[in-house]
Amino acid sequence: MENFIKNEMSRIASGTQFTGNFATRSDLRIDGVFEGKLYCAGRLVIGEKGVVKGTVIGNVIDFSGTMSGGTFFVKDTLSLKDGSSVDGDIFTRRLQVDLGARFVGTSKILDEDKYAKAAAPFESMLPDAGASAPAEPQLEAPAAEPATPAPAASDEEPVIEPAPAASTEDRSHVDSMSESWLGWSKKRSQ
Repeated sequence: MENFIKNEMSRIASGTQFTGNFATRSDLRIDGVFEGKLYCAGRLVIGEKGVVKGTVIGNVIDFSGTMSGGTFFVKDTLSLKDGSSVDGDIFTRRLQVDLGARFVGTSKILDEDKYAKAAAPFESMLPDAGASAPAEPQLEAPAAEPATPAPAASDEEPVIEPAPAASTEDRSHVDSMSESWLGWSKKRSQ
């Protein structure tokens, strides 16, 4: 079994319609409408309200929805769940059909070469499974302005002026704050 991205799932939610090509290495759940070509290297789940029209290429597929006029290429197992309806062709290594599932079309055992041929265009679209995400584009820093020369050091010692003394008004405010703090602190510790 191949290594897949764990705990990541893409989703096409109910009320959403997607038309086009879609490829993912992570798991995918479809509860909306998908029309086009779909490649899922992880687990693909089509819910009861999910509708698929087109070609579906996947590793493991749990199908509970509706497919009209499409084709499945499944590398491992396709499970048609109770209440599902498939009108199309199935190429898979293993097929599991629950009582109550409806299937109209042809079913053939899929060999590795045919799966690889169907999956190849999508595999080339996706980054390697072990590759890291593409690097963020680096922005070029603006050119620095020329530095102004620092004044020459002098032999004189710097003059340090004392801070102005606090007036009695300022001091009384600080004293009253200290007394308030001490009073609050004593009450809190009791």
